Amino acid sequence: MTDRPEVEPVLRDDALSSLLAWVRLRGESVYQRDLVGSWSLDFAPGASHVHFIESGQARLAPNGGAAITLGAGDLALLPLGRGHRLFSDPEGGATPETRVIGGLFHYERQPLPPVFRRLPAVIHLAQRDGTAPDWLGAIAHFLMLEVNHPAPGSALMISRIIDLMVIRTLRSWQDHQPGPGKWLGGGREERLGQALAAMHEEPAAAWTVEELARLAGMSRSVFAERFSHAFGEPPLRYLMRWRFTLASEMLAEGDLPVGEIARLVGYDSEAGFSRAFKAFHGMAPSRYSAR
Repeated sequence: MTDRPEVEPVLRDDALSSLLAWVRLRGESVYQRDLVGSWSLDFAPGASHVHFIESGQARLAPNGGAAITLGAGDLALLPLGRGHRLFSDPEGGATPETRVIGGLFHYERQPLPPVFRRLPAVIHLAQRDGTAPDWLGAIAHFLMLEVNHPAPGSALMISRIIDLMVIRTLRSWQDHQPGPGKWLGGGREERLGQALAAMHEEPAAAWTVEELARLAGMSRSVFAERFSHAFGEPPLRYLMRWRFTLASEMLAEGDLPVGEIARLVGYDSEAGFSRAFKAFHGMAPSRYSAR
């Protein structure tokens, strides 16, 4: 009997994986549209979307944002579900048929962690500037095979393919961000995922920077510096923002008293929670709930 060789683990608990595992990204459905002439598709706020332009071109305008042009081979990810419009280019003149492959997805856990607010309304991977990777066409083709030729398990396959498309898009987009602006700190910050997951899973715990640094396998000073660089604020400030995000959601639902909400997000007293909440939001919890 021979000993099994030791195998170096391949999977790492990086920050992006931790976040996506926590929010439980789930693909819902997929569609294909062949569009000619003057056309417009409106998408209400709610579900998040991904659009792949297989041929032709289109304009995309997020609610409250400027329109961008999408060409053949481009992909647009709208991760925050704020609503948008996809339409023909009024200045494009006579254009060939535009084929759009779209997917809907949602996050099973709400509210979203604060770091998701750093995502832009639209993530655009374009062929013309080299940000659209080769895998896009292959995934879109495979996706439509499942749609057009359904077989046992197709519904689950479609959901998983949409998940894969969204995750690969986030990764590709991050890789093209400038060094100081890399979302989630870039590839060298895998160890931050352990600390980030701990804060999301146990927001009421009395976390210290030292304990979070130990989870990340770093010294206190190095962890604090890298966390701030990756997420735009110090660790305990992020934790406070996450606690108040959860508290705001519970206050809006109106099912729990303020004292119970305070306990669930890590405060020993309702008075202490109310003071901190008012300092952060500019209003008392009772006023926020009423609003």
